[in-house]
Amino acid sequence: MKKLVFVLCIMLSICLTSCLAQVPPSYRHPENMGDVLRMSGDKVFLSSNPTNFVPLYKISEQPFYSELEDVKVTLHTASTDELDVLYELCLEEGINKSIIFYGQYNQIMYVKVIISGYVYYADNNIDVLEKLLDYVLLFEFQYENLSEEDFFSIVDSFDNQILNQYYNLNNLKYGRVVSSSTSTIDAVRVTTRHFTDERYSFSINTVVDCNVIYENDILYGVNVKWKHDETIYEENVISFKKELADITVRNVVYNDQKSYNISTDIEQYLTSIAVYLYHEEYFTSAILNYKLLNNEDTFKMVIYGFDVCYGDWDILDQYNITKSTFVVDKASGATYFDTQEILAIYYREGENFI
Repeated sequence: MKKLVFVLCIMLSICLTSCLAQVPPSYRHPENMGDVLRMSGDKVFLSSNPTNFVPLYKISEQPFYSELEDVKVTLHTASTDELDVLYELCLEEGINKSIIFYGQYNQIMYVKVIISGYVYYADNNIDVLEKLLDYVLLFEFQYENLSEEDFFSIVDSFDNQILNQYYNLNNLKYGRVVSSSTSTIDAVRVTTRHFTDERYSFSINTVVDCNVIYENDILYGVNVKWKHDETIYEENVISFKKELADITVRNVVYNDQKSYNISTDIEQYLTSIAVYLYHEEYFTSAILNYKLLNNEDTFKMVIYGFDVCYGDWDILDQYNITKSTFVVDKASGATYFDTQEILAIYYREGENFI
């Protein structure tokens, strides 16, 4: 009898444990932005630029935070989004938690919060919410103060999203930049010239096919096939539209010297052109983050990145965190890169370390 009671108790205990395990944790709806931020992770970042995250404690230290946390949020069971998404601030990686700014013509009209499928609308305190947005947009991550552990955490999860975004156009991968052109016909001519080399009879490059396969507001995407000896090579390259960016790349065949001159003041175009030219200038570097500054006489784009010098045998891999400045003179259009600065150097064992 005692054994039977003992067995029944064990079975009852297992049953209760199983039932309790199936009860989902209670969810408490946030009442204000303070609740929203406390329910989030430890950082905030733009959905379009996750590498430039802002630690949440930094936001809590700002003068606007006391106003921000008091902004009320209200649960809505249905929503219609008739305006454009201008910005999306993500509150946690891989989880549906975000603050979305809606509006038209770059004017924010309302703000929506999404947490785990629930939709909330923030009270119409646009000025306070814009202070949060501006802080995230202008926040400059101190890469020189990044710890070795945090840096390698970024490297190990890094997919070079910024360069991938620009160099994968219309589902095709692009490589180098060639000189600028004035039309699709001229883009074919410029590209053909770039890949033709008849200086030495024993080593000739001959273009066998060249076509424009992509076009957007600032560039032509050109597919080129060229023959060297008996082997045919193929590559997709970029030629900027000359009216926006008059770019000449160095070419020893024709003694072309490198020069950059940009005549657009559209910030989206400037950002895109700067990323392409950065990769042309420092092709071994990966981009961590960038920020465009509109000054009185110049546009300046600050680009943070890193490159790797791979070691062998008993030599460690060397990682350099870099800062580059891309400058456009507003009056003349003259464009150049300042000397690249190394902010920090870290080492670790690579695949070839023994």
